[in-house]
Amino acid sequence: MLTALFVLAFWAQDSFQAYPVQTSILVDGKLEEPDWQTANPITVNTEWFPNKNVPSQVNTQVRVLFNASYLYFGFRCEDPAPNLIRGHLADRDTPFNDDTVGLMLDTFHDGRRAYQFRVNAAGVQMEAVNSDVDGSEDWSWDAIWESAVHRDAKGWTVEIAIPFKQLRLSPAAGPQTWGVMFMRDFPRTSRFRMRSLQTDYSRGCLICQFSALSGIVPGKNGRNLEVAPTLTSSREEARSPFPGSDLEKVDDGTELGLSVRWGITPSLTLNAAVNPDFSQVEADAAQLNVNQRFALFFPEKRPFFLEGSDYFNTPINAVFTRTLADPDYGLKLTGKQGAHAFGIIQARDNLNNLLFPSNERSGLASLNQEVDNTIVRYRADIRGGSNIGGLFTSRTADGYHNRVYGMDGVYRLTPSDTFRAQILRSETEYAPQVSNDYHQKSGTFFGDAFSFSYNHEGNDWDSFAELNAKDPDFRADTGFVSRVDTRSAVVGGSKTLRSNGQSWFNQLVFGLSMDGTENYQGETTDWGMDAEIEYFGPKQTYANIAFAPNKEQFQGQKFNHNRWSTYIQQRPGTDWNWWLFARAGEAIDVENVQSAQFYELNGSLGFYLGHHVESSLEYLIQDFDSETGHLFQAELFQSRWVLHFNQRCFLRWIAQIQDVTYDTYQLRAGFQDKSWFNQVLFSYKLNPQSVLLAGYSDTSLGNETLDYLKADRTYFVKIGYAWLP
Repeated sequence: MLTALFVLAFWAQDSFQAYPVQTSILVDGKLEEPDWQTANPITVNTEWFPNKNVPSQVNTQVRVLFNASYLYFGFRCEDPAPNLIRGHLADRDTPFNDDTVGLMLDTFHDGRRAYQFRVNAAGVQMEAVNSDVDGSEDWSWDAIWESAVHRDAKGWTVEIAIPFKQLRLSPAAGPQTWGVMFMRDFPRTSRFRMRSLQTDYSRGCLICQFSALSGIVPGKNGRNLEVAPTLTSSREEARSPFPGSDLEKVDDGTELGLSVRWGITPSLTLNAAVNPDFSQVEADAAQLNVNQRFALFFPEKRPFFLEGSDYFNTPINAVFTRTLADPDYGLKLTGKQGAHAFGIIQARDNLNNLLFPSNERSGLASLNQEVDNTIVRYRADIRGGSNIGGLFTSRTADGYHNRVYGMDGVYRLTPSDTFRAQILRSETEYAPQVSNDYHQKSGTFFGDAFSFSYNHEGNDWDSFAELNAKDPDFRADTGFVSRVDTRSAVVGGSKTLRSNGQSWFNQLVFGLSMDGTENYQGETTDWGMDAEIEYFGPKQTYANIAFAPNKEQFQGQKFNHNRWSTYIQQRPGTDWNWWLFARAGEAIDVENVQSAQFYELNGSLGFYLGHHVESSLEYLIQDFDSETGHLFQAELFQSRWVLHFNQRCFLRWIAQIQDVTYDTYQLRAGFQDKSWFNQVLFSYKLNPQSVLLAGYSDTSLGNETLDYLKADRTYFVKIGYAWLP
């Protein structure tokens, strides 16, 4: 009886209708075609943040049409003060704080995965893939679709046209029913957020709450093929040795590449890339790598690896495609047939990037050798939002291999309670020289890892518990696992207070958690507690205050440390925002193996100059001191300026300046490291795959006796065109 009630609750939803048209809709944002009036309007008038399921302050209506090739959405957004509408030109997937409208589509109507499409009031597109399986929202995914915005005296209107061939669909013939949710963000004194449904906060999933959109009949889309040839030309110059030489050419050339996306069936997609340009144009956000015990994480940004990336997400990060640094080719097959979803990646890389984890530190190596990579992922859906899956990864080169295999699953005990689990086993063998140089085991060795977690989501109370373990010999070289030899447990919960009316706050969240970690010898290496308060208030203010007492063990010594932190961000006006993070307390001086006192300040100011220029300035300072003397001070400054000519074209300059002064830091006493990185990029995007990019970057280095001297510089041009026959 309980199971029957759960399934009924899982699928309870409203129903909307999509209306067929025989002609194409002109996407100009004006909603002037008579066909729009044939569709019944859908209201988006329930505010879910900051207040809980209350009528919204503004009216929003949506109509849905379709023909053989496109699904059309028309939004009418009323606004009592149109002069306050926030809409700025920006790069795609960035203007989240503007007035926006959007929708989410669950094309398989299984309550697990959804496409998200948003448009801001300046017409900038944003899209993502949401997954209730792992709770992810991936804004790095891109699709080719059309949208347009029109403003008038009563508000603004939006037209959206999404090609069926850009979506993964059920191959079933005849009318289909999808899951859908419509959204509008209305930022004024607060960021008021509305949906087309009432949100059940006690349920551990959102996509499972979607309304039904029925009557959709996708037409036959021919070959459903996307071919994107690219031409990339670059020249790199450097001083070798530095600083006692001139800048000389170290590499240049022009390469042709080809990427193909083929929708074999509406639910099965093959991506292939031959001699591709797998480089990324966006500069990674700079991070300080001083006094760090473990490798820094940088997110994936390359389009080939991003599509369908959520298929490979599991609790243990056993798949991290940035380990593929310089592939000659790549093949990726992803799809879903009924309850069965799968993904396969095959690539040959010219670099073998290795991460050597341990309990206390991690090391890195980058070897110039060809390495073959294979990733296989399978997941079977079970009724009620649960699933079970398997994962296999293989990384092989001469004298080396690493294989990881195991199972995972999600079981929704009730709509509010979710259990997740993963068990993995690894098999590794390093080449003898690698074992000797990096102090790793010789011969073939095996390792195990597991992760178990439980989450309860209530209207006002949330709680969670986790158990994780990775034995000393576990390796996941196709993933990102920087620490092993750990058995850990964490438990915590939070209480949310909502004002649901005029008040000095919108929401208050009180959280408390405790965690402990031991190594496989039974020694406690980490113990901690986190107590925090979160505040959501007027002027789009968010603040967090946290206190964290910790016990840590490092190289045989035990430390009792207390740390506190605070973070606040605010958007007081249409054209500017700021945030500030402060942290202080005690930490381990890794090099001298002693306790140190530290503080860290990190702040940012973002602003728009008119409609076309945006900028952000960020400053970070870290300072470490100890009883033996001052250790080091590290500063990082980042500046970003963008001139947007229109929605498709911009000119951007990024500067990153780093200055680290060492006083009594071991082996570095009296030294200073300085670097200055610049990148200038011109970008024109007809769509995410049809691009013209031209750029320049350089790095200048300095020290305690040498002012900044240019160490290298690079010029590049890339042209790509997406051909959709």
